[in-house]
Amino acid sequence: MEQASLNALYGLRKHELAMVEQAFQQVIQHEQEAESALVSAQQRIVTERSVALNAQSDDRAVEAFGAWLPLGQKAVQDADAYRQKVAVDRDCVRAALLEARAALHVVEHMQESIKDEQKRKEQRAEQLLLDECAMRPDGLL
Repeated sequence: MEQASLNALYGLRKHELAMVEQAFQQVIQHEQEAESALVSAQQRIVTERSVALNAQSDDRAVEAFGAWLPLGQKAVQDADAYRQKVAVDRDCVRAALLEARAALHVVEHMQESIKDEQKRKEQRAEQLLLDECAMRPDGLL
């Protein structure tokens, strides 16, 4: 592959990796927010239940909790479903991140191979010159 093309491909792969890393950071942030929302919804049920079961609460508080509880449970279910969706998104973006890193590594390996080949060519050319000089009787070029 031509060096200019390889350099362009390297730039593309580097940009692609940066974009996927940014997406991964965003999905991690969403995952933390989803986990926080789930914990908050669960905690609200515990808090409301404690208030309803408080010895100083009257029947209206218990009835209000009973009426609200399905909404609280629905909020927990929704928060858990969102957390699970974000976890799947995280796994997908993580796979893309691994692929982008691997693609960049391949290009870097190709660049190293080209550099090594160029170095070998230069060394062969230098050795040919040295051999030619050694073959001449006076050792001059």
